[in-house]
Amino acid sequence: MPLPNVLLHFNWKELQPGPVRDAFDRLFADDVADEERVRIARKILAQDIVTAHCMLFDVYQRMAMDSRWGASNLLDELVGPMRVKAMAILRRPDDHDGRKHAAAAQIVARTAKPKDIPLLLERLDHPTHPELPMWMYWALRHVVEDLRATDTTLIAAMGKRLVPGRDRVTCNERVEASRLLGVYRVQPAEEALLRALEKLAPDEAIPVATALLWHDPVRHLHAARRIRDALPKGFPRDEDHENGMGYPFTELRIAIEESEEEGALALEIRAQIAAMRRDLATDPRAALAKILPDLDRDTCYELTPTLCQLLASANEALARDVLRALGRGAAPTYTLFHTIEPWLHHEDLELRGLAMGAALNSPSDQARARLLARFRRACVSDAADACTMLRALAATNQLYLLDRALTASSPLPEVRQTAATLLAEEARRRAAEEDHHEPGARPPPSRTRSPNHDG
Repeated sequence: MPLPNVLLHFNWKELQPGPVRDAFDRLFADDVADEERVRIARKILAQDIVTAHCMLFDVYQRMAMDSRWGASNLLDELVGPMRVKAMAILRRPDDHDGRKHAAAAQIVARTAKPKDIPLLLERLDHPTHPELPMWMYWALRHVVEDLRATDTTLIAAMGKRLVPGRDRVTCNERVEASRLLGVYRVQPAEEALLRALEKLAPDEAIPVATALLWHDPVRHLHAARRIRDALPKGFPRDEDHENGMGYPFTELRIAIEESEEEGALALEIRAQIAAMRRDLATDPRAALAKILPDLDRDTCYELTPTLCQLLASANEALARDVLRALGRGAAPTYTLFHTIEPWLHHEDLELRGLAMGAALNSPSDQARARLLARFRRACVSDAADACTMLRALAATNQLYLLDRALTASSPLPEVRQTAATLLAEEARRRAAEEDHHEPGARPPPSRTRSPNHDG
């Protein structure tokens, strides 16, 4: 892993020669194992050098960008300590042309919490760097995707940005504010969008109409069509792309087409989801027994907030069913990993395995990354924990969900032996299932792939 010549916001020359600069050189050396890189990064973070912290944030962002192509971000397990440093930087005035705030915002955007909203809004109103508004909008969207409480200050701040204006800045603000209110699934956010829709010209109302379709694709379809049909013929024009009003039109067109295709089916599905939520609130055990056999990924995605609320106060019997449901493909909400985390340490192997499956099957990058980071650490330094995690997945027939390369490269013989034994047992079980399978029928799917290769 070569040392990058230039980071996103800083230059290596800004770091004084010494132990910290040497640590960065060692961090990118070719002969360093992954576990050692994590230890080096942890030591850099422990130093009281803000510029070094910001450089490490840039390194993390670069690794996160590379992870889109299947590479593992080794620094995922340091996200918690990095958040502490990043929030401290973001709270202080930035005497570095705003670059410290911009670097810290990369971490805050992925780890923001509801209590951070006032600070995020302050930095949005008074940005110290051109990139800062983008990161603050991303951080706020990360928070509100799973925020069920109504934050009137946040909604009012976004409502002010849904104002008339045709220059690039106000158009971009309107797009970002609309998207934020579109994913903030509370009634006051929807009402703010409706108020703005009545005040804006059709070309200005495009992102607002799209956000309303995100709230309810059936109820707001007529209003979205009205905005689309009122646009000038041939819209968007070249000048619309130049000032920023053109590109959200594609989002609106696609959203309208999807809503039209759903039609009555969408109404039926929404009614079914609402009925499931009511049943889960009234008699969760009976409701789960009813829906689990046919629960698909899309339905699980919609029910994730309700299931997380149930799991937070569930006993062991109920937790088994809730974790099985979440394992079908839970939405990547803010609370998902925090809700299942206590069950990752449960003494019952089945419960532990079901909790791991819920994290690994979810589209949540954070949930998967945090669990794999913990497993990676265990494979290096805690054979008992690593073997327990392997047995928990084997007990729930989910051993295929963990990357076998992590166990194969473990320096601990017990981990390698346990993984080999469990995988051999799974292969025998799978062969037995195939022997009993009826001739001519489709064989059961292979479950030997790592998560990096699962579709």
